[in-house]
Amino acid sequence: MQLKANGQHMVVKSKIENSYDCSCNCFVRNGILCCHALKVMLNDEVDRIPDKYILRRWRRDLVPVECEMRNIFLSKFVDQLQEWDTKIDSELPIQSHAQETTTSIKEFLGVSQLENIDVLPPTGIRNKGYGTGKRLISTAQKAITNGKRQKRKCRLCRQMATHDSRNCPKRDST
Repeated sequence: MQLKANGQHMVVKSKIENSYDCSCNCFVRNGILCCHALKVMLNDEVDRIPDKYILRRWRRDLVPVECEMRNIFLSKFVDQLQEWDTKIDSELPIQSHAQETTTSIKEFLGVSQLENIDVLPPTGIRNKGYGTGKRLISTAQKAITNGKRQKRKCRLCRQMATHDSRNCPKRDST
């Protein structure tokens, strides 16, 4: 098959070497067999991919025997550490840092901590805009938006303003 301008690739098959070389050079660049060579293998009904196309980094048997011995040693070492940890925990009473601090303050001041605390935080206090989900709008910004509103004639005060008879300031005074 020849290389064409529309993006087709040529796979050269060698029966003697049992190799498949594609013009895309994916195996050479990335170490992964390309789909073009795999398709040719499927057409040839190859049952098993040749070993030279499965690099050492993709194999399960990559871990050497020395590393397995180290893993066994490390697992035994970790087991021994856990055993020592449980033994120390059973022999020594454990106090948290907060408990140690509290006891040292009690000893230093000579006073014990009160059991019942009567002072509570105040309720009903709200900071400006907290929890409303809206930001506070400044008076200057309110004036700008009111200036942009269309003016209409109010029936109560008989003026051209941004309000009408429903929300006229004179309505509350009469």
